[in-house]
Amino acid sequence: MHSSVKKRGLILELILAFCVPLFLWIIGLVFSVGIVLDFVALSHPVLAKIVGATVFGGMGLWGMVNLAIKVLFPTFSVISPMKMWLYITFGFVAFALGIAASGLSQLGPILYIVAPSVVVAGHFIYLARDYLVGGICN
Repeated sequence: MHSSVKKRGLILELILAFCVPLFLWIIGLVFSVGIVLDFVALSHPVLAKIVGATVFGGMGLWGMVNLAIKVLFPTFSVISPMKMWLYITFGFVAFALGIAASGLSQLGPILYIVAPSVVVAGHFIYLARDYLVGGICN
């Protein structure tokens, strides 16, 4: 029973930390199609950062999904540790691009979105440390 309660808590942690970033990623994905089709818009640095944040954010979300699967079901086969590190790093790059696109004047509200996701990602990296470090070092 203890394991089941722990897994439910971890799933709740993921949902609470990533529901808003996932929603923003989906909105960015919808709008990025229009931005990419308008090649002139990509010359604007803020729009280019939004497209970059959307692309890297998708890869980061994929890394977090695989990391969550590995933490919740340790025997389940997921992507290699090196790829997982790469995808999670892309997620952090997406957060940095999102902060850069919003500007420092909006840093407070953006941190309410970014901080929980960074903390939860760090927690899951800690929980999967044996897989992540052992898979790279061996």
